[in-house]
Amino acid sequence: MVGLLSDEEISKILMMRGLGYSQTEIATELGITQGAVSYNLKQLKTEAGSSGLEKTFMKVLAAGIGVDRLKSSGLI
Repeated sequence: MVGLLSDEEISKILMMRGLGYSQTEIATELGITQGAVSYNLKQLKTEAGSSGLEKTFMKVLAAGIGVDRLKSSGLI
């Protein structure tokens, strides 16, 4: 069962994936399972209404979704 992640963790997943990290690398860095990373990336894709991760990343950032989270976590 996938546990709920914090907004900060989801923002880190988004940023790291956008920077080219693999799901396994993200999971290791955040101390979560690869399945949790995959699930949350799928949820982001669904929310963004986009079929590709790169498009999702750009759409989420362009819409301002998560930008405050990324700034507050020091990732941007």
